[in-house]
Amino acid sequence: MGDVDAYAWSPDGRKLAYRGLVLDPDELALSEAPDGTPKIRVARRVRYQQDGVGWRGDSFYHLFVHDVTSKTVTQITGGEGDDDPPVWSPDRSKIAYITYAVDDREIRSHTELRVRPVGSTHEELWSDGLFMTESIAWAPDGTKLAVSGSPNPGEAGGYGLTA
Repeated sequence: MGDVDAYAWSPDGRKLAYRGLVLDPDELALSEAPDGTPKIRVARRVRYQQDGVGWRGDSFYHLFVHDVTSKTVTQITGGEGDDDPPVWSPDRSKIAYITYAVDDREIRSHTELRVRPVGSTHEELWSDGLFMTESIAWAPDGTKLAVSGSPNPGEAGGYGLTA
């Protein structure tokens, strides 16, 4: 794993969710090549430079949960596209996040808000009808999320989503 750039403690302090860069095996091989060996990079995606980070090949940011007691780490998201930082529900039963891992991500700048129950592989789409989601916050009772987003490309707005 590469850089870890965002993290959030569960409300009870027993788990730490974080976002880390899952490295592309082809990029690792390039970085380990002996000096003088030509390093060839192949762009497989139309939008490979849009994030402003620089070349990452097929590396993507995904979410992990570290259980402090058992010292185990579980990767909870994957696939093609970055996932934004995790946000714990107040009762620590769910993690909400914004993802760029959508089917048409190479041709449209589109995001989704997803919620995953902790300990489950099932995730729910909570942004149905929105084209973009940009920031999220749980209601104190954990039944709703406030989200900044828009149903239209190129627009921003505020919406409340219920569980």
